[in-house]
Amino acid sequence: MNIQTKRLAVRNLALEDCDKLFSVLSDAAVMAYIEAPFDYDKTVDFIKTCALCEPPKVYGIFLKANNELIGHLIFHLIRNDSYELGWIIAQRHWGNGYAGELTESVINYAKRKHISKLIIECDKRQTVTKHIAEKFGFVFTADEDNLSVYELELNIL
Repeated sequence: MNIQTKRLAVRNLALEDCDKLFSVLSDAAVMAYIEAPFDYDKTVDFIKTCALCEPPKVYGIFLKANNELIGHLIFHLIRNDSYELGWIIAQRHWGNGYAGELTESVINYAKRKHISKLIIECDKRQTVTKHIAEKFGFVFTADEDNLSVYELELNIL
């Protein structure tokens, strides 16, 4: 996957990205509604098992201006022709509209790839994620294991 937005580039992660990704995934505020903050070894394992697998489940999010890794995009087949969409972004970059920018670009990418449905799962307390899902037309479908599930049916020609 290689997605370019106005300000961001989404591309494959490498082990060399571990230090920067660790700085994001070890932040308790970033991980508050996801899981316990990562230690360095868990970050290495995460890259190996989720980014270096084929096909990858996650991709790096980089600022185009300076090539800084600011988080990762979750995008992978979750069932049938439905793909999970999510993002984890460094706290110092919150409030810049990056999640919305990524969501819009991934929706367009999914349409080009003839993917029929996107799914966002988030903790019930993640109001920002819920807002972004609804802003882009995702429909709340269920609460599962403390997760709110939003789905977007894509019109594929």
